[in-house]
Amino acid sequence: MKNKTYILIALLSIIIGSCRDKELSLIPYKSADKWGYIDREGKILINPQFNYANIFIGGVALVKSADDKFGYIGEDGKYRINAAYKDATFFSEGLACVVPENGKPQFIDDKGNVKFTVTTGEVCGILNEELASVKIGEKWGFLDKEGNIKINAQFDYAYPFSEGLAAVSKKNNENAETLWGFVNKKGEIAINYQFKWVGKFNNGLAIASDGKKYGFIDKTGKYTINPQFDFIGELVNGRAIIKQGSMFGYIDINEKIVINPQFNSAQAFSSNGMASVSSSDGKYGYIDENGKYAINPQFDYASEFYGDIAFVKSADKMGIINEKGKYLVNPQYDHMNVDNKNYKYKTVESDYFDVNEISENFLEGTDEKSFRKFTTASTISDLKNFYPNLFVDIYNWKASTSENITLNAHSYINNLGFTFSENPVLDTKPVFKTERQYSAQKGGYYDVEVVDHYENIQNDNATLQSVTFNFYLSDNKAINKSEQIFKAIIDALTTKATLTPTASSSVFKNDNMTVTVGGNGMNKGKYAVYQIVFK
Repeated sequence: MKNKTYILIALLSIIIGSCRDKELSLIPYKSADKWGYIDREGKILINPQFNYANIFIGGVALVKSADDKFGYIGEDGKYRINAAYKDATFFSEGLACVVPENGKPQFIDDKGNVKFTVTTGEVCGILNEELASVKIGEKWGFLDKEGNIKINAQFDYAYPFSEGLAAVSKKNNENAETLWGFVNKKGEIAINYQFKWVGKFNNGLAIASDGKKYGFIDKTGKYTINPQFDFIGELVNGRAIIKQGSMFGYIDINEKIVINPQFNSAQAFSSNGMASVSSSDGKYGYIDENGKYAINPQFDYASEFYGDIAFVKSADKMGIINEKGKYLVNPQYDHMNVDNKNYKYKTVESDYFDVNEISENFLEGTDEKSFRKFTTASTISDLKNFYPNLFVDIYNWKASTSENITLNAHSYINNLGFTFSENPVLDTKPVFKTERQYSAQKGGYYDVEVVDHYENIQNDNATLQSVTFNFYLSDNKAINKSEQIFKAIIDALTTKATLTPTASSSVFKNDNMTVTVGGNGMNKGKYAVYQIVFK
């Protein structure tokens, strides 16, 4: 948990740095459950109407509408690109990645025109240095601004490019250890997998950890500052945050501690020479480059400075202060979104799901006389050809197998049960083995035949009477589409097998079989039970 916390802090440091010191003219704020925009004096410029709002980048802002769709507005508050997407990134290098409802990721321009669709991947990041990360199956790679795969998907995770290099990770199959390294834009390993965690490159340096401590590396992978701190932040304005024990301080580029670790938390220095820190009582204030308080700790939270303003929280409300700590806008808002934490590292995931693929795989070999190739003429020998580990219950005329049968990456069936028109076992016969036994009467050891086990004599003519399948959706993506999947199965089943519904909505019949659907198979859920009784 400790390492995860440090990594989170490092990520926020990295991401915030991308928009550090930027002048903000329209500031997203939350009032009750809606978001709008104010100016630096608190004047409402765009009325609160969005479910979420982000800062403006390049003249547009990513917002979420009242019906939870993403779109982009201009500084007049009007939509430049209508809110029609399930998810979306910020614009970067002229393009944004968006996900239509039940669609593949698309990259659009600032007019909303689709430049290309990502047909092979389901998760995408934004363009950075003309490349965007993409997840294909379980691996990450990179595509260019035309949609071409430039670096094949081969990494367990990948961060955006920065200064010509991208941090990537791979898991060691032998010990399951995940290590990080860097690739160049040709996909070549520039720095070998050797670190437990890394950040992006900034001014030729990247944060790196050996799993216990943090330091800096250069573009050859060599430590310029050895891993010795419990946390280290990016070098910004000549200073980097460090953590020793539970306290935060600052070092310079020469590894010299310039402000001793003494704060509960710390943010990077802004260009005005001030940094937000929190004291031992949890209150936030601002220090100068000598570590002296320029604004005394008095706030429940304090952001970095954006130009000459910063955003603070007091009594659970947010407001705006100037460089002297005076309120320009009194604390009155429920939240103000200025840190833009998801800017360069935000990814979007498609919810596209080919429901017909699952139904086709599940119903392969199904027609009006058969279900998954099984018919009333199927014998126990046929079943054993499919399922060698079939267990036969000689007392109840049943057979079963618990093995999982994968349909695709999102679904499988198991716990197959079969009943027969007659006993699938004709008889049992003993199988003998020879044992060496001692007899005092016989005056020594002698060989004797004893029963080792009983072997079933199979009734090859026993034909199938019914079959039951447990059908499962194996991940949340599929479960979220379960209603459509189950409906697609029913639609395909009634078409392939010419079944008609009965008075019960879960029972379907034709002249050769009756299919009963149980579990969640007619609704939304994780699993369904299909029982087929042959006539």
